Amino acid sequence: MDTTELDLLQKANIAIRKIRPDLTSERACEAFYSERLLEICFLSGRCSRDQQGSCMMCDYGTSQVDCTNREYICEMNQILQNEFRPVDILLLCTNGSFFDNSQISHELFRTILEQAGASNISVIELETHYLDVTREKLELVKRLLPRKEVVIEMGLETIQMDYQEKVIMKGIDLTVYDTVINLIRSFGFGVDINIMVGLPFLSAKEQIEGVLHTIHWVIVHGGKPVLFPVNVKPYTLLMEAYCAGFYHTVSQWLLPLILDALPENELEQVTVVWYGAREENYGVNSKHAVFPHACHTCSETILKFYTKFAETRGGEERKRLLYQLFTEKACQCLEQTKKDILQVPENTFKERYASFLAWLSTKRMEWRMDL
Repeated sequence: MDTTELDLLQKANIAIRKIRPDLTSERACEAFYSERLLEICFLSGRCSRDQQGSCMMCDYGTSQVDCTNREYICEMNQILQNEFRPVDILLLCTNGSFFDNSQISHELFRTILEQAGASNISVIELETHYLDVTREKLELVKRLLPRKEVVIEMGLETIQMDYQEKVIMKGIDLTVYDTVINLIRSFGFGVDINIMVGLPFLSAKEQIEGVLHTIHWVIVHGGKPVLFPVNVKPYTLLMEAYCAGFYHTVSQWLLPLILDALPENELEQVTVVWYGAREENYGVNSKHAVFPHACHTCSETILKFYTKFAETRGGEERKRLLYQLFTEKACQCLEQTKKDILQVPENTFKERYASFLAWLSTKRMEWRMDL
Protein backbone atom coordinates (compact mmCIF):
# COMPACT_ATOMS: atom_id res chain seq x y z
CA MET A 1 0.00 0.00 0.00
CA ASP A 2 1.18 3.52 -0.78
CA THR A 3 2.61 5.01 2.43
CA THR A 4 0.98 8.36 1.61
CA GLU A 5 -2.46 6.70 1.48
CA LEU A 6 -1.79 4.83 4.73
CA ASP A 7 -0.64 8.02 6.43
CA LEU A 8 -3.77 9.86 5.28
CA LEU A 9 -6.12 7.15 6.55
CA GLN A 10 -4.40 6.75 9.89
CA LYS A 11 -4.28 10.49 10.51
CA ALA A 12 -7.97 10.77 9.58
CA ASN A 13 -8.86 7.96 12.00
CA ILE A 14 -6.87 9.60 14.78
CA ALA A 15 -8.44 13.00 14.10
CA ILE A 16 -11.99 11.60 14.23
CA ARG A 17 -11.27 9.79 17.49
CA LYS A 18 -9.95 12.95 19.14
CA ILE A 19 -13.50 14.31 19.30
CA ARG A 20 -14.96 11.01 20.54
CA PRO A 21 -16.21 11.25 24.13
CA ASP A 22 -15.12 8.66 26.65
CA LEU A 23 -17.45 5.75 27.33
CA THR A 24 -19.92 6.98 29.94
CA SER A 25 -19.96 3.87 32.10
CA GLU A 26 -18.72 4.48 35.63
CA ARG A 27 -18.50 0.76 36.22
CA ALA A 28 -15.43 -1.42 35.87
CA CYS A 29 -17.33 -3.92 33.72
CA GLU A 30 -20.17 -3.93 31.24
CA ALA A 31 -22.36 -6.99 30.73
CA PHE A 32 -24.36 -8.09 27.70
CA TYR A 33 -26.60 -11.14 27.37
CA SER A 34 -27.62 -12.73 24.09
CA GLU A 35 -29.02 -16.21 23.44
CA ARG A 36 -27.34 -18.07 26.32
CA LEU A 37 -24.08 -16.12 25.97
CA LEU A 38 -22.99 -13.74 28.71
CA GLU A 39 -20.36 -11.18 27.74
CA ILE A 40 -18.38 -9.37 30.42
CA CYS A 41 -16.27 -6.51 29.15
CA PHE A 42 -13.54 -5.21 31.46
CA LEU A 43 -13.27 -1.51 30.56
CA SER A 44 -9.64 -0.48 30.52
CA GLY A 45 -7.94 2.38 28.71
CA ARG A 46 -7.87 2.18 24.95
CA CYS A 47 -7.22 -0.37 22.21
CA SER A 48 -3.63 0.02 20.99
CA ARG A 49 -4.71 -0.40 17.33
CA ASP A 50 -7.36 2.28 17.81
CA GLN A 51 -4.64 4.57 19.14
CA GLN A 52 -2.48 3.92 16.07
CA GLY A 53 -5.27 4.86 13.67
CA SER A 54 -6.20 1.40 12.41
CA CYS A 55 -9.69 0.14 11.52
CA MET A 56 -11.89 2.75 9.84
CA MET A 57 -15.10 1.02 11.00
CA CYS A 58 -14.21 -0.13 14.51
CA ASP A 59 -14.75 1.74 17.76
CA TYR A 60 -13.94 0.05 21.03
CA GLY A 61 -14.00 3.42 22.76
CA THR A 62 -11.84 4.89 25.50
CA SER A 63 -12.47 4.30 29.18
CA GLN A 64 -11.09 6.63 31.86
CA VAL A 65 -12.36 4.39 34.65
CA ASP A 66 -9.48 3.77 37.06
CA CYS A 67 -10.19 0.52 38.88
CA THR A 68 -8.21 -1.81 41.06
CA ASN A 69 -8.07 -5.52 40.28
CA ARG A 70 -10.27 -6.10 43.32
CA GLU A 71 -12.95 -3.75 41.90
CA TYR A 72 -12.90 -5.55 38.55
CA ILE A 73 -13.31 -8.94 40.19
CA CYS A 74 -16.05 -7.73 42.55
CA GLU A 75 -18.11 -6.46 39.61
CA MET A 76 -17.44 -9.64 37.64
CA ASN A 77 -18.72 -11.73 40.52
CA GLN A 78 -21.77 -9.50 40.96
CA ILE A 79 -22.64 -9.99 37.30
CA LEU A 80 -22.23 -13.75 37.54
CA GLN A 81 -24.29 -13.97 40.72
CA ASN A 82 -27.10 -11.75 39.40
CA GLU A 83 -27.43 -13.56 36.05
CA PHE A 84 -30.54 -15.71 36.39
CA ARG A 85 -30.97 -16.51 32.70
CA PRO A 86 -29.40 -19.72 31.33
CA VAL A 87 -25.78 -19.17 30.28
CA ASP A 88 -23.75 -21.67 28.26
CA ILE A 89 -20.91 -19.38 27.17
CA LEU A 90 -19.02 -16.73 29.14
CA LEU A 91 -17.26 -14.27 26.81
CA LEU A 92 -14.48 -12.27 28.46
CA CYS A 93 -13.19 -9.19 26.66
CA THR A 94 -12.06 -5.60 27.02
CA ASN A 95 -12.55 -2.50 24.89
CA GLY A 96 -9.67 -3.72 22.73
CA SER A 97 -7.66 -6.93 23.06
CA PHE A 98 -8.02 -9.12 26.16
CA PHE A 99 -4.50 -10.57 25.73
CA ASP A 100 -2.91 -7.10 25.50
CA ASN A 101 -0.92 -6.52 28.69
CA SER A 102 -1.31 -2.75 28.35
CA GLN A 103 -5.08 -3.16 28.85
CA ILE A 104 -5.39 -6.27 31.00
CA SER A 105 -2.37 -6.73 33.24
CA HIS A 106 -0.92 -10.19 33.79
CA GLU A 107 -2.20 -10.25 37.38
CA LEU A 108 -5.72 -9.17 36.41
CA PHE A 109 -5.73 -11.64 33.51
CA ARG A 110 -4.84 -14.46 35.89
CA THR A 111 -7.43 -13.44 38.50
CA ILE A 112 -10.22 -13.12 35.93
CA LEU A 113 -9.49 -16.62 34.65
CA GLU A 114 -9.51 -18.02 38.18
CA GLN A 115 -12.99 -16.58 38.74
CA ALA A 116 -14.19 -17.89 35.38
CA GLY A 117 -12.79 -21.31 36.24
CA ALA A 118 -14.77 -21.33 39.50
CA SER A 119 -18.06 -20.59 37.71
CA ASN A 120 -20.49 -23.27 36.58
CA ILE A 121 -20.40 -22.04 32.96
CA SER A 122 -18.94 -24.73 30.72
CA VAL A 123 -17.54 -22.65 27.82
CA ILE A 124 -15.15 -19.73 28.34
CA GLU A 125 -14.42 -17.52 25.33
CA LEU A 126 -11.62 -14.93 25.23
CA GLU A 127 -11.56 -12.15 22.62
CA THR A 128 -8.19 -10.86 21.42
CA HIS A 129 -6.10 -9.55 18.52
CA TYR A 130 -4.21 -12.40 16.89
CA LEU A 131 -0.78 -10.77 17.38
CA ASP A 132 -1.35 -10.67 21.16
CA VAL A 133 -1.67 -14.46 21.36
CA THR A 134 1.45 -16.06 22.86
CA ARG A 135 2.33 -19.54 24.02
CA GLU A 136 2.80 -18.19 27.56
CA LYS A 137 -0.73 -16.73 27.62
CA LEU A 138 -2.24 -19.95 26.28
CA GLU A 139 -0.33 -22.05 28.84
CA LEU A 140 -1.76 -19.87 31.60
CA VAL A 141 -5.29 -20.28 30.20
CA LYS A 142 -4.81 -24.05 30.03
CA ARG A 143 -3.57 -24.19 33.62
CA LEU A 144 -6.34 -22.01 35.08
CA LEU A 145 -9.26 -23.41 33.07
CA PRO A 146 -8.53 -27.15 33.11
CA ARG A 147 -12.16 -28.27 33.17
CA LYS A 148 -13.58 -25.74 30.73
CA GLU A 149 -14.09 -25.73 27.01
CA VAL A 150 -11.99 -22.75 25.89
CA VAL A 151 -12.50 -20.72 22.72
CA ILE A 152 -10.23 -17.91 21.50
CA GLU A 153 -12.06 -15.30 19.41
CA MET A 154 -10.10 -13.16 16.94
CA GLY A 155 -10.96 -10.64 14.23
CA LEU A 156 -10.09 -11.36 10.62
CA GLU A 157 -12.88 -9.54 8.72
CA THR A 158 -11.75 -10.66 5.25
CA ILE A 159 -8.98 -12.57 3.47
CA GLN A 160 -8.89 -9.97 0.69
CA MET A 161 -5.42 -8.63 1.42
CA ASP A 162 -5.71 -5.53 -0.75
CA TYR A 163 -8.73 -4.63 1.34
CA GLN A 164 -6.93 -5.45 4.59
CA GLU A 165 -4.14 -3.03 3.74
CA LYS A 166 -6.26 -0.21 2.35
CA VAL A 167 -9.23 -0.17 4.73
CA ILE A 168 -8.81 -2.29 7.87
CA MET A 169 -5.09 -1.75 8.57
CA LYS A 170 -4.83 -4.14 11.52
CA GLY A 171 -1.57 -5.68 10.34
CA ILE A 172 -3.07 -9.03 9.36
CA ASP A 173 -0.73 -11.44 7.59
CA LEU A 174 -2.56 -14.63 6.61
CA THR A 175 0.54 -16.80 6.98
CA VAL A 176 1.13 -15.57 10.52
CA TYR A 177 -2.60 -15.76 11.23
CA ASP A 178 -2.63 -19.43 10.21
CA THR A 179 0.34 -20.08 12.53
CA VAL A 180 -1.57 -18.51 15.44
CA ILE A 181 -4.64 -20.66 14.70
CA ASN A 182 -2.47 -23.78 14.77
CA LEU A 183 -0.84 -22.69 18.03
CA ILE A 184 -4.25 -22.19 19.68
CA ARG A 185 -5.55 -25.53 18.41
CA SER A 186 -2.43 -27.30 19.72
CA PHE A 187 -3.72 -26.49 23.24
CA GLY A 188 -7.08 -28.10 22.42
CA PHE A 189 -8.85 -24.74 22.26
CA GLY A 190 -11.47 -23.74 19.71
CA VAL A 191 -10.96 -20.71 17.45
CA ASP A 192 -13.81 -18.33 16.56
CA ILE A 193 -12.93 -15.94 13.74
CA ASN A 194 -14.93 -12.79 13.04
CA ILE A 195 -15.91 -11.96 9.46
CA MET A 196 -17.53 -8.66 8.42
CA VAL A 197 -20.54 -8.38 6.13
CA GLY A 198 -20.91 -4.89 4.69
CA LEU A 199 -17.36 -3.73 4.06
CA PRO A 200 -17.10 -0.26 2.46
CA PHE A 201 -16.44 0.35 -1.23
CA LEU A 202 -17.70 -3.10 -2.30
CA SER A 203 -20.80 -3.87 -4.36
CA ALA A 204 -23.41 -6.32 -3.06
CA LYS A 205 -22.02 -9.07 -5.32
CA GLU A 206 -18.47 -8.35 -4.18
CA GLN A 207 -19.64 -8.48 -0.56
CA ILE A 208 -21.08 -11.98 -1.03
CA GLU A 209 -18.07 -13.32 -2.93
CA GLY A 210 -15.62 -11.94 -0.37
CA VAL A 211 -17.50 -13.32 2.63
CA LEU A 212 -17.93 -16.78 1.06
CA HIS A 213 -14.22 -17.01 0.24
CA THR A 214 -13.32 -15.91 3.76
CA ILE A 215 -15.71 -18.42 5.38
CA HIS A 216 -14.14 -21.21 3.34
CA TRP A 217 -10.60 -20.10 4.31
CA VAL A 218 -11.52 -20.01 7.99
CA ILE A 219 -13.03 -23.51 7.96
CA VAL A 220 -10.15 -25.01 5.96
CA HIS A 221 -7.66 -23.53 8.44
CA GLY A 222 -9.43 -24.91 11.49
CA GLY A 223 -11.50 -21.95 12.66
CA LYS A 224 -15.20 -21.36 13.20
CA PRO A 225 -16.68 -18.46 11.18
CA VAL A 226 -18.55 -15.76 13.10
CA LEU A 227 -20.43 -13.41 10.77
CA PHE A 228 -21.52 -9.94 11.77
CA PRO A 229 -23.05 -7.15 9.70
CA VAL A 230 -21.25 -3.82 9.80
CA ASN A 231 -22.88 -1.25 12.06
CA VAL A 232 -21.86 2.30 11.17
CA LYS A 233 -20.67 3.61 14.52
CA PRO A 234 -20.38 7.26 15.57
CA TYR A 235 -16.91 8.78 15.87
CA THR A 236 -15.49 6.50 13.17
CA LEU A 237 -14.14 7.27 9.72
CA LEU A 238 -16.81 4.95 8.32
CA MET A 239 -19.51 7.25 9.75
CA GLU A 240 -17.87 10.20 7.97
CA ALA A 241 -17.80 8.17 4.74
CA TYR A 242 -21.48 7.31 5.23
CA CYS A 243 -22.49 10.93 5.86
CA ALA A 244 -20.56 12.04 2.75
CA GLY A 245 -22.22 9.40 0.54
CA PHE A 246 -19.19 7.11 0.11
CA TYR A 247 -20.76 4.28 2.08
CA HIS A 248 -24.25 2.80 1.98
CA THR A 249 -25.54 0.36 4.56
CA VAL A 250 -26.12 -3.16 3.32
CA SER A 251 -29.52 -4.81 3.20
CA GLN A 252 -30.42 -7.02 6.14
CA TRP A 253 -31.23 -9.67 3.54
CA LEU A 254 -27.63 -9.89 2.36
CA LEU A 255 -26.51 -12.01 5.29
CA PRO A 256 -29.29 -14.64 4.93
CA LEU A 257 -28.48 -14.85 1.20
CA ILE A 258 -24.83 -15.48 2.09
CA LEU A 259 -25.88 -18.20 4.54
CA ASP A 260 -28.08 -19.80 1.89
CA ALA A 261 -25.13 -19.95 -0.54
CA LEU A 262 -23.16 -22.16 1.87
CA PRO A 263 -23.22 -25.96 1.66
CA GLU A 264 -24.81 -27.65 4.67
CA ASN A 265 -21.48 -28.79 6.14
CA GLU A 266 -20.23 -25.18 6.25
CA LEU A 267 -23.58 -23.67 7.23
CA GLU A 268 -23.71 -25.70 10.46
CA GLN A 269 -20.37 -24.22 11.56
CA VAL A 270 -21.39 -20.55 11.23
CA THR A 271 -22.42 -18.20 14.04
CA VAL A 272 -24.14 -14.85 13.43
CA VAL A 273 -23.74 -11.94 15.89
CA TRP A 274 -24.23 -8.15 16.20
CA TYR A 275 -27.40 -8.15 14.11
CA GLY A 276 -29.45 -6.23 16.70
CA ALA A 277 -29.44 -2.58 17.76
CA ARG A 278 -26.50 -2.78 20.18
CA GLU A 279 -24.47 0.39 20.72
CA GLU A 280 -21.62 1.77 22.80
CA ASN A 281 -22.84 4.11 25.50
CA TYR A 282 -21.72 7.70 24.85
CA GLY A 283 -24.58 9.37 26.71
CA VAL A 284 -28.05 10.60 25.89
CA ASN A 285 -26.90 13.45 23.62
CA SER A 286 -24.41 11.46 21.59
CA LYS A 287 -24.59 10.35 17.98
CA HIS A 288 -26.09 6.94 17.24
CA ALA A 289 -25.03 4.00 15.11
CA VAL A 290 -26.62 3.26 11.73
CA PHE A 291 -27.60 -0.35 11.13
CA PRO A 292 -28.13 -2.46 7.98
CA HIS A 293 -31.36 -1.40 6.32
CA ALA A 294 -34.71 -3.11 5.88
CA CYS A 295 -38.34 -2.21 6.27
CA HIS A 296 -39.96 -2.70 9.68
CA THR A 297 -41.84 -5.80 8.54
CA CYS A 298 -38.93 -7.85 7.27
CA SER A 299 -36.55 -6.52 9.92
CA GLU A 300 -38.61 -8.19 12.66
CA THR A 301 -38.87 -11.38 10.57
CA ILE A 302 -35.09 -11.56 10.09
CA LEU A 303 -34.40 -10.96 13.79
CA LYS A 304 -36.70 -13.87 14.69
CA PHE A 305 -34.91 -16.00 12.10
CA TYR A 306 -31.51 -15.31 13.72
CA THR A 307 -32.85 -16.46 17.09
CA LYS A 308 -34.01 -19.74 15.57
CA PHE A 309 -30.77 -20.04 13.59
CA ALA A 310 -28.71 -19.78 16.79
CA GLU A 311 -30.81 -22.49 18.43
CA THR A 312 -30.41 -24.83 15.45
CA ARG A 313 -27.14 -26.66 14.80
CA GLY A 314 -27.63 -29.00 11.84
CA GLY A 315 -26.94 -27.73 8.33
CA GLU A 316 -30.02 -29.42 6.87
CA GLU A 317 -32.33 -27.88 9.47
CA ARG A 318 -30.74 -24.46 8.99
CA LYS A 319 -31.39 -24.75 5.25
CA ARG A 320 -35.05 -25.35 6.05
CA LEU A 321 -35.11 -22.24 8.23
CA LEU A 322 -33.67 -20.20 5.36
CA TYR A 323 -36.23 -21.62 2.93
CA GLN A 324 -39.00 -20.70 5.37
CA LEU A 325 -37.59 -17.18 5.74
CA PHE A 326 -37.45 -16.61 2.00
CA THR A 327 -40.90 -18.03 1.26
CA GLU A 328 -42.75 -16.27 4.09
CA LYS A 329 -41.50 -12.76 3.33
CA ALA A 330 -44.19 -10.07 3.39
CA CYS A 331 -42.48 -7.24 1.48
CA GLN A 332 -40.28 -6.52 -1.54
CA CYS A 333 -36.98 -5.95 0.28
CA LEU A 334 -35.60 -9.40 -0.60
CA GLU A 335 -36.36 -8.95 -4.31
CA GLN A 336 -34.72 -5.53 -4.28
CA THR A 337 -31.60 -6.98 -2.66
CA LYS A 338 -31.41 -9.68 -5.33
CA LYS A 339 -31.65 -6.98 -8.02
CA ASP A 340 -28.85 -5.05 -6.34
CA ILE A 341 -26.65 -8.14 -6.43
CA LEU A 342 -27.20 -8.58 -10.17
CA GLN A 343 -26.60 -4.92 -10.95
CA VAL A 344 -23.26 -4.23 -12.61
CA PRO A 345 -21.49 -1.45 -10.66
CA GLU A 346 -20.49 1.69 -12.53
CA ASN A 347 -16.95 1.64 -11.17
CA THR A 348 -14.45 -0.67 -9.51
CA PHE A 349 -13.36 -0.98 -5.89
CA LYS A 350 -10.12 0.84 -6.72
CA GLU A 351 -12.03 3.72 -8.33
CA ARG A 352 -14.44 4.01 -5.40
CA TYR A 353 -11.54 3.89 -2.96
CA ALA A 354 -9.57 6.51 -4.90
CA SER A 355 -12.59 8.80 -4.94
CA PHE A 356 -12.89 8.49 -1.15
CA LEU A 357 -9.19 9.24 -0.67
CA ALA A 358 -9.45 12.32 -2.88
CA TRP A 359 -12.34 13.59 -0.74
CA LEU A 360 -10.49 12.71 2.44
CA SER A 361 -7.44 14.71 1.39
CA THR A 362 -9.63 17.83 1.23
CA LYS A 363 -10.42 17.37 4.95
CA ARG A 364 -6.81 17.64 6.16
CA MET A 365 -7.11 21.24 7.31
CA GLU A 366 -10.70 21.03 8.59
CA TRP A 367 -9.98 17.92 10.68
CA ARG A 368 -6.53 19.19 11.69
CA MET A 369 -5.00 15.88 10.72
CA ASP A 370 -1.40 17.01 10.88
CA LEU A 371 -1.58 18.34 14.46
